Amino acid sequence: MLSRCRPTSPAGVTSVGAAAASAAAFEMAEEETAYAYTEGQATLRSSAHRAVYSKTRKDDPGPRVVVGALPSRLRDTAVFGVDGPALRALRAAVVNLLDRAGADVGSWPASASASSSSERDLEDFVVPAASLKDLRGSARGKKFPRGPANATLAELVVQDAAFLAAFDALIDDAILPNLRSRLAACGVSLDVAEETSAKDAVGASGGTMRRRRVGYVQRPPTLRIQPGPSTRYVRPHSDDEYGHQDGEINFWMPFTSSQRTRTTLWVESERGREDYAETGVDAGECAAFHGTSKRHMVPANESACTRVSLDFRIGVEGFYDPKWVMRGTKADHDRREVSL
Repeated sequence: MLSRCRPTSPAGVTSVGAAAASAAAFEMAEEETAYAYTEGQATLRSSAHRAVYSKTRKDDPGPRVVVGALPSRLRDTAVFGVDGPALRALRAAVVNLLDRAGADVGSWPASASASSSSERDLEDFVVPAASLKDLRGSARGKKFPRGPANATLAELVVQDAAFLAAFDALIDDAILPNLRSRLAACGVSLDVAEETSAKDAVGASGGTMRRRRVGYVQRPPTLRIQPGPSTRYVRPHSDDEYGHQDGEINFWMPFTSSQRTRTTLWVESERGREDYAETGVDAGECAAFHGTSKRHMVPANESACTRVSLDFRIGVEGFYDPKWVMRGTKADHDRREVSL
């Protein structure tokens, strides 16, 4: 099958400043590139999570955690392989989901639409430029602040049982084994002690029992679609701005080739350094990083291909408070509890 976008070498963001790090390269190429996306949002995303100003936030006591801050080694950025049957099933579920998304979200060219889902390239998915228009502040934006295409995508992800089942399988088969290994390497026990009472422990007068530490997986994950060629990108940010906790670890997983989209995740080494480095994560891999403290970004997609990726977070019991929500947070993420 012929692709609408050609394989190409990645366009490196060579400076280590903030958002302007990549802007110069975009301006230099502007005369040669006919950009299809120059206004509105950089991506469609399936999450409605956001944070708005709240006067009471200054009085927010913050999360209550038992252990404290995550070990420094867990904050390091790491890339690991996830390729296998679970990933292939999840990719197929994403293709099938986008097939049903409708014209507002996008479609494949006629030549690709005739192919089976396993042969279809997500890089060839086309998003209408009008669907990226930001409606915040408009009358229609009261119902769809980020536009109806984002709302459609969010509804599809929440309701797609096959997609969610495939995501759960990937978590169990590929993500959790890696997280358990990293926790153990940092000296974090996968078991925790829990006080019991006579009512809880049959035949016992109370005491301590051991159980597995709990992980809190963001579910559903956020599906992002970044079309190109575009000048648009999301500013560098850290997720504490949006109410995420220190006890969470971010996971970012592309379904598309960075060689073709020339986009990938960039993360700074420490909070506030702005020394952004390319993670190098590609299709078949996942990047784990501490997005709550480290600012991160994905540069504008200059290619004619579309980037499709999935991201989510896992909170670690003892370091994460499942009951806390930052004041002003809207549409907070649901969580699935898993054993670590």
